[in-house]
Amino acid sequence: MRGMLSELWGPPGLILLGTLLAGFGVYLAAVKQTARSNSQSDVLRDVAARTGNNKLLEELIQERSRALNADRGKADDIADALVKRLPSSTEQFNAMEENKRSVFENRTADFRLKWEPLFNATLSLFDKLVDKCTKAGINVEKTTGEPLTLTSDLPGPSPITLRGVIRNHVVVRIMYTPIVLSPGESGTGAQIEFHIQDRRGRDTVPLYITLNQEEGHCLWSLPGHPPAGSGNVRAPKDGKIPQEFLDFIYDGFARVFERFLLEAGANDSGTTTK
Repeated sequence: MRGMLSELWGPPGLILLGTLLAGFGVYLAAVKQTARSNSQSDVLRDVAARTGNNKLLEELIQERSRALNADRGKADDIADALVKRLPSSTEQFNAMEENKRSVFENRTADFRLKWEPLFNATLSLFDKLVDKCTKAGINVEKTTGEPLTLTSDLPGPSPITLRGVIRNHVVVRIMYTPIVLSPGESGTGAQIEFHIQDRRGRDTVPLYITLNQEEGHCLWSLPGHPPAGSGNVRAPKDGKIPQEFLDFIYDGFARVFERFLLEAGANDSGTTTK
């Protein structure tokens, strides 16, 4: 036994140990080279797939998909847990949506009670101005308006055209952007805008009205003239708008509509309406 140990620790053993270490080194080098080769191969395949080799592209996608799906245990656990809690989650979700809908409908009803009479009055005034022009022999062409929707439960609602008329390529229109009243949304108030587009297509907004749950604000001014001031009012709880605020709005509507007629050549002898 001692003879064997002495031989192992002697020159023969050192030779054997050197051989084993050399072999292990060769093995490690081979493994690293294989890894580098595989990495380079993956890179080359990836480049080829991205530059038009559709067959290789599909193969790579399938390989990577199989790799991602190799461990199905966790995915199965997630799916099982989801299915188990779905009934209670559905109940909670429906309750939350119903509450949001209820809040939105309540806010909408409140906003309508406060401000819809003012909307109806301003639109009625516009219609009367158009009718008066027609009766006076001033030909104008009405454009198709969109239905009035005062409120929105979606953020960033688009403005809609409620009224519009054209004469001699000049356009006047009333546009409205609904107020956002859904829970968690803090959008701007409702916006009524009186637009005039001249014959060169330039658009101005000489009058606008902003309304929210708490107050109303109106500002108008004519091109080349200083602002006429502004009208402000607290939101009426009973829908009755102070006469002073109404007079300010009506005066602004009349002045802006008059500006439209002047730009459209209402006193010209021609009768072109488009």
